[in-house]
Order: sequence, then C-alpha cells, then structure tokens
Amino acid sequence: MTCSGVRQRWIKHAKLISSCYPTTPEETGPKKNELALLLYYASSRPAKLTKCGSYLEKRVAADVRKRKKQDTEVSLAIIEALLNDCNRDINFFSQNILQIIDDCSRSDDIDLVSRATSLFITFCKYHDGSTLGIDIEFTSLYECLIDRFARFSVYKHDTNSNLEQRYRSFGLRATQGVATSKALYGSDSEQQLKSIIPAILHNLIDADIGLEDMKKNDSNSLVEEGSTAQSHRFSLDVEDVSKEENTRLAFHSLKQVFKSSDQANAAWSVKPTLDFLGENNLWWPNSFGTTLVSLILSILQAKDRSILVKYIIQQLESTCEDSNSATAKQVTLIEMLSFILTSDLNLDNLSTGDVLKDLLELSLKFLKMNAGEKHSIEKLEEKMSDENENLNSKILNGLIKSIGGLATHIYYGTQVKDIMDRIIQFMKLNSISDTSPQYNSEQNSFDEVSPTEARLMLIRCLDMVIETNREAVQRFPNISRNQVPIEVFQDTVVLCLDPDLELRIAYSNVLTKFLEYNQSEEIKENPITHEVPSLHFLNSLHLSLYQYALSPSAQPSDHVAISKILRSLLSYFKYDQIIIGVPVLFKLQSDVKEEKLEDFARQRSMASVIVRYFYDISKILGIAELRQYIEDHPELKKAAGSDLEYRLTAEWKPEEGFEQVKKQAQLIRVSQYMGSTKPLNTPIIMTFEDNSTEFQKPIIKVEQLRDALVVAQPINDSSEHDTSDLESMVSLGTGPSSKKSKKPKSKEVKAFLSTIDAKSASTSSLVNPPYRTSFITE
Repeated sequence: MTCSGVRQRWIKHAKLISSCYPTTPEETGPKKNELALLLYYASSRPAKLTKCGSYLEKRVAADVRKRKKQDTEVSLAIIEALLNDCNRDINFFSQNILQIIDDCSRSDDIDLVSRATSLFITFCKYHDGSTLGIDIEFTSLYECLIDRFARFSVYKHDTNSNLEQRYRSFGLRATQGVATSKALYGSDSEQQLKSIIPAILHNLIDADIGLEDMKKNDSNSLVEEGSTAQSHRFSLDVEDVSKEENTRLAFHSLKQVFKSSDQANAAWSVKPTLDFLGENNLWWPNSFGTTLVSLILSILQAKDRSILVKYIIQQLESTCEDSNSATAKQVTLIEMLSFILTSDLNLDNLSTGDVLKDLLELSLKFLKMNAGEKHSIEKLEEKMSDENENLNSKILNGLIKSIGGLATHIYYGTQVKDIMDRIIQFMKLNSISDTSPQYNSEQNSFDEVSPTEARLMLIRCLDMVIETNREAVQRFPNISRNQVPIEVFQDTVVLCLDPDLELRIAYSNVLTKFLEYNQSEEIKENPITHEVPSLHFLNSLHLSLYQYALSPSAQPSDHVAISKILRSLLSYFKYDQIIIGVPVLFKLQSDVKEEKLEDFARQRSMASVIVRYFYDISKILGIAELRQYIEDHPELKKAAGSDLEYRLTAEWKPEEGFEQVKKQAQLIRVSQYMGSTKPLNTPIIMTFEDNSTEFQKPIIKVEQLRDALVVAQPINDSSEHDTSDLESMVSLGTGPSSKKSKKPKSKEVKAFLSTIDAKSASTSSLVNPPYRTSFITE
C-alpha cells in the first residue's frame, strides 16, 4: 500500500518507533531489541531526534484522546529512554517532550499522571535551561507545567484522602525536580520559584508534625532514610502515600531550593516565602514564620544569608510607609530579624553600618508611632515578658535586640566601637558642650519625637550592644575581639546633667556596665595602661560628675548612680582614677561641709558617697589599714555599708542633724592610709569651671614633701599629727582665709635635702597632698 506524503517523511524513524510497541496483550512496555535499535539510530543521528519527538508527540496526543492507556504508557517509556540515552542533544526534542508531559498530566488517569511526573523529573535532571527566555513558546510551556505540578502539591479531595496524598506526592516530587534542575538558574527563575515555594510551604503548614520538630529531627541519617523512602514512594506499584511522607518530602524540597540557590535566587526565593505568610495570615502570634526563617538561614550559604536581612528591612520600611500603626506583620518581620542577627551563624557580606543605620531610623519611626508612651529601660524590660504587650512595644523591643545582635559576630576589628559610635551620633549630642553646666535636653530635634524618649531608647540600644558583645565573647572564645576604648563615651558625659531623672539613671547604668564588662586582662594585671584619650575622658567625666552632684535637680538616687560610677571607674582605671577622683571628692566634701547642698537629704547622701568611695579604694587596691580603720569605727562602717543604695534612696531623718554627718566624715585621715599605694611623680589637677576664689590650686609645702621622702620612724603617737593637721593641709577651696605656704629660702633647701635618708620606708605618697589631714576639719 502506498504511503501518503506525511507518512513518507516519517518512514524511517516512524517504522523504528512503531516496531517498539507490543503486538500481543500479554506484552507490557516497549520491545527491548527494537528499542535498542531506535536508540542507536537516534544517538548516531541526533538531528533525527526532532522527527522522533514530533512523531511521538502526535501519537501520544491521539492515544490520550482515544484513551489508549497501554500505548500511551509505551510511548512515555520510549521518550524517557531516548531522553536518558541522548540527553546531550535534549534541545532537539525538548519542546516535544514537554508537550507530551502536558497532554498526559491533564489526563484523569492517575497512572498516566504518575508516568508523566516521572518523565518530567527526568527532563529536569538533564535540561540546563539554556533555551529558557530565548524560545518563548518553550519557556511558556515549561512554566505552565511547573505551575500545574505546583497545583498538584496542594490537591484537595473531600472523600478520597489517599487520592489526595498521591496527587500531592506527584506535585512535590516534580517541584523537587525543578529545585534540583540547572534550569532553575536560567534567565527567569523568579517565575519558577513563585510557583514551587508556596506549594512546598502549603504542605508544611498542613503537616501534623511541626516545622520545629522536623528541623530538630533532621540529620544525615534522616536524609538518607528520606531518600530511600522517596524512591519507594514514587514506585508505580505503591498506591498508599501517607501525609507524613509528603510532609518530609516538602521539608527536603524546601531545603533543596535554598541549598542550591545563588545570591539572586536566594533573593527571589525570600519574596514568595514572605508573600505566602501574608496570604495565609501566618504573622504574629503564629511562630511558623520565625521557625521557617531559622530553617532557611541554616540552609543558605554564609555568603547569601545577608539577603534575608536586606529583604526583611525593605519589607519593614515599606510597611511603615503603608501604615501609620503597628501590624502583626511587622512584629513577625522583626522577630525574624532579631533571630538572624543573634544566631550562631555568620552573615558574610553584611554591611553592619548600613544595617545599623536602617534599624536606628526604623526605631525612631516606630517610636514616633508610639508617641506619648515613654519607653524607659525598666518598661522595655518588663514588657519583653508581658503577654499583653502592645504591638508597638514588641516592635521596639525587637529592633533593640536586633541592633544589639550586630555585635554577635565580628567582621572587622573596630566593629563594636563603630556600632556604639553610630548609636551615640543618633543621640545628637555633638552640638552640646561637654563641659556646659546648663544642659537642655530639648536642644535637638528628633523629627517630632521627644529627645528624652529617643535617647532613652538609644541608651537601651547601647546597653544591648554591650550585653551582646559580652555574651558573644563567652559563646565564641576562640574569636579575638578588639577592646572597645572608654573614650567612645566622650560625647555622652553631658547626659549626667540631663533634666530627666530616668535618663540620668539609665546613662549611669550603661556606663557602669561598660566599665565592668570591658576590663581586659591587661588592665587587671597592669592598671597603668591608659592612653591620653582615656584620661581626657576621665577628666571630662569627673567634671560632669561634680556638676551632677551639685545639680539642684539631683536626688539621692542620683547619688547612688554617682557612687556606682565612681566604684566602676576605680576598678577600671585604678591609680589614674585616684589621682583624678580624690581631688573631686575633697572638693565635694568641702561643699558638703559648707552646706552648699541646700537639701539635708542630699547633704547626707553625698557624705555617705564620699565615705563609701574611700572604702572602695581600700578594697579594690587592697589597702588593709584604711579598710580596717573604717570598719573599726561604727559610724564610718555604717556610712560605707553594702546597703548604701537602700539608705540613699530611703527617706532621711532630718532630726538627726547634719552635725552627725560632719562627725562621721571627720574621722577619716587619708594621710595614714595612702602610703601603700604607688607614688606618682606628676599629679593630675582637676579644673572646675568655678569663678569663685574658693577653689584654688593645691599647694605643696616643703614640710609635706619632706614627710613623703624623708625616712621616718614608725609613728606610735598619733597626737603629734593631730596638732599639725591644720598647718599641713593643702587648700582645696576652703576660702580666702586659707593660708598659702611660703616657698623655702635658698639657704633652707640644702638643710632640707640633708634630712632625706634614702634607705627608710615612707609612710606617705605624693598622690594628692596633703595626706595627713582630716577628711573634714573643723
């Protein structure tokens, strides 16, 4: 019989393909010998693959339409054999393969759908995506198939749950094939990811096993078991597929999507992930989103993890523009962000400066939204554990935690210092003189946000950075970190004079914490290691502390803060602190004596602070004599007791009178207890902006110099010191009536030097003369 023109074009390859089909009902699958001949023909003449594909496409379309199930299954087996054997030339017949899969996957016969799924997975294995975006028809067909299998992944059937799970297994297996295909890195992988990611996530939220449990149980052995289960599950002979198996398949499919992603695909994968959360209302208080991000973070490569941070911040900024009130979405986004920044996983390519700037600006925006509610340190900490906390407060707490999280991992030496510098810059303190006695907290604008509230929040950020840095040192002991210099606080000393009590106390607590947490081994072993910038800060701080103590708005609680700062400075700076701090305490003692502090409670509390300071000196520097002296006198011991904070913040009893305070302070004789400290050649003199003539430069008498240098026998009778106290006292601002020491005449110098014996031990030092004076003299 004569063949038509169409048949003649297919005569060779059509004959080879047709001979592969079974001729008896007992035969199943293509004939092996004839199939081998066809594969040899196709591999030796790749150009013929186009004709083979076209012939098979038309035959499958006809067989599906006529419901010839056996012939269709044979055709699918033939095309899969050609694909496996001629995969290097897949582009010759790739569109024909996709059309065959499309025809079979639209069938209502589940076995044909299963065969089509298997063929699609094989196709994804070999297709490199080189024609995607170039061949428009092919690209459209490929994306259409991905979308169809994604719909299979969320298939619902009201009465037949087994059928539902089988279709879902087909879809999830196909999406896994897409996730592992090189075509995912093609020109338009964004569209593919938009289809497969929601399909995968839908099976995770429908699971009986929680995502957190799957994450915990995930291990190498579990992955191997999952791979074995997958091969068994998609065997054509298996008809029962459990929901748990599909959940595990979705879990591993999601891991595969992000594991094989490059930076661009990682960014495209995050968007549909967050869109899915929104479409299914999985925001706070649902924890699925945060758990999901933690899983994604662990899957992504270190160089791509920063994509999550950037995209979440972009989402937060867009939500701020769209809404003037806090939303559950914002809470979830910030919970994700804080988890990422505080996790143990490194975030390579993260620009900490840019991220910090964005977070600080977001914090001020949310603070503006929540205007009217003061976010103090105590309130923020309390609300972190309050279930009824409003959304805005949760957002601010999360942002503060995220800012602190930037100190978790170190990517360059001065990172923590730069973070603290940037936070302090946001306080807008640069325009305020650090020595100005009049500090107005309203001088700077925070874009309709109260400066006090803004600075309270920023101090909380500093506190979180300091705390996180300390925890990170303990968590990662093998990673070296540069010591943060104390002068980073140089511009902040003016906060001691802020009119707001809460802000002053918050600042003192942060400064104290920094001093306690940042004592390096070098400082502990060799106390005199401080450079000029540190000493400049120490001078500026003491000047502010002096003004702080005399401020009319100072309360006993402020004196508690001053005491804590002085104790921390003493522990951090050791001898440098004594050189600079003792003159300040002497000046304050003089002010207390002259009753420059108007309120009796403030007078008494300041006197207790002074006594406590010298008691701290005895303990920290190990001056046993001074400590024993204070403990031997009940009045002084009570003033320097461990309950100082309680007593200063309690209500004082005015009827006790101030004379008792004077009497207590009078008992201290500094000269007898500073001898064991290391002598310093150049005492540093504190300068105060006081126009009165009362505060004069200390004067050192020759007699005092001799006392410090001459070898003296042990003094058994202290009465002679009592008679010479007033004569040997250096004026520290006791008024114009103070007598100035006369310079020794030149003929007296020789006699003076002759009295010095270099072999004797001195009982005094030159830290800050006079040393043999009363703490307060009557």
